[in-house]
Amino acid sequence: MGFKNIIHKIRLGRDLLRRRIGLWLFDKKTVPVFQKKELKEIVVVRWDAKIGDSIVSSFFFREIKKIFPNVEVSVITTPEMQDMYKKDFLADNVYLSKKRPSYSELNELAIKTKNADLVIHLSKILKMKDLFFLSRFKNANIAGLDDSVNLVDLKLGKSTTGEHFSYKYKNLINAYSDSHVSEEYIVPSRSDIHDRLSSQIKCDKKLIAINPYGSSTVRRLSNDSVRKILNILRDNISDFKVIFICAPQDRANLRTIINEYPELCLDGEFGDSIYHAIELVRLADYVITVDTSIVHIASGLNKPLLGLYNPSILNYEEWSPKSSYTSVIFAKGDAIDNLDDLELETELKSFID
Repeated sequence: MGFKNIIHKIRLGRDLLRRRIGLWLFDKKTVPVFQKKELKEIVVVRWDAKIGDSIVSSFFFREIKKIFPNVEVSVITTPEMQDMYKKDFLADNVYLSKKRPSYSELNELAIKTKNADLVIHLSKILKMKDLFFLSRFKNANIAGLDDSVNLVDLKLGKSTTGEHFSYKYKNLINAYSDSHVSEEYIVPSRSDIHDRLSSQIKCDKKLIAINPYGSSTVRRLSNDSVRKILNILRDNISDFKVIFICAPQDRANLRTIINEYPELCLDGEFGDSIYHAIELVRLADYVITVDTSIVHIASGLNKPLLGLYNPSILNYEEWSPKSSYTSVIFAKGDAIDNLDDLELETELKSFID
């Protein structure tokens, strides 16, 4: 057994022990069995700061206001997500939190949102701090995916297993109303960034945006895989340019590729925020990505999309693209870089056609 596997097992055992203690200390049922009611104040827990998840659930804020026009929706999230929830999703209140808040900070957040009659926390496995936070709400219904927790009375886990993650929010809304729910994503727009990028890029050919790096090591393409993609594109289509979407720390790694394909790759500093990434997708004619955040952004903008996924069917079912302009390739091993060359060539040709 490798050192990393040993560390993983130790951490998993620690987390399971903490959860058992948390269930014993905090999982006391304090609210009545779930039933439909008029919602006045909702709290959405999003201190995980995941951009893709936020895009997928964005329609919830628009649709719940249609059903309950006077409801006050508050979000608990991190500083980097504050702007999106406030300006784009139009949350009434945004309370800031660390990704790993302390117990005292959680208690302060619970005091600020104590009047909520619905708390939404869609984590599949609620940890000790989650249980502590949810136990502070004595009169609120709690919606969650962890059906085994007594505090969760609107149980969405088993009933939405295998469904796209957006459906879990739709199912939540339908628990309160039979009204039609539009699942169209809200994709943030920044006209100043868009105009600046458009003037920088000045591309009169087909623009293909490639996002080669995800957030984890198993979701990163090697330079050789990026070369394969560029070679297939070059050999099969004409009049196109490639722009890379990546974090600033990854630009140096792509420098070799850009220098090798100067006739194809646009070079420049295109910004480092998620809003820059969104506007690059908006400017692109096609998108190729390993990262599900970019998948959901491209889906929301109805961009022709080739998504590269790890071979986890459950993960794909929940986080697949929701667009009719989509092709998908599954890696042959745990790492996204394990792509079949023939399948890659076939799908790329079909995708561009």
